Amino acid sequence: MTPTLRAASASRSARSAMIVLTDMHALCSDPLRPVAACAEAMQELAAHDVPVILVSATSAVEVMAFQAELGVRHPFICDRGAELHVPGGYFEDLLAPARNEWNVIEFGRRGADAALQRAVRLLTLLYW
Repeated sequence: MTPTLRAASASRSARSAMIVLTDMHALCSDPLRPVAACAEAMQELAAHDVPVILVSATSAVEVMAFQAELGVRHPFICDRGAELHVPGGYFEDLLAPARNEWNVIEFGRRGADAALQRAVRLLTLLYW
């Protein structure tokens, strides 16, 4: 059974002292590290209030599916840094309410390295 983790609202006073950013494909492409092991590691980090931010070159749909498989719901960066997705209410004191379930911040599709850097910079500012 895969544990289900919920994304707690990251209010200014209760934000984690640490976040983990990881390449989603590094987690799911290793045949020696099944998804269950990844979910277990995420559970351990969640027990210490450490969010795991997935970074991917793939679409938001693929990242959301992987998060669902792991049982997590945290912000993530997708499309080679072109978009930062933040669950609605996650940074409720900093972001306007989400139109749907997610706030999506677009950084553009050109210049992937620069877009990724902007996405990571904004995300770290939101946490701290």
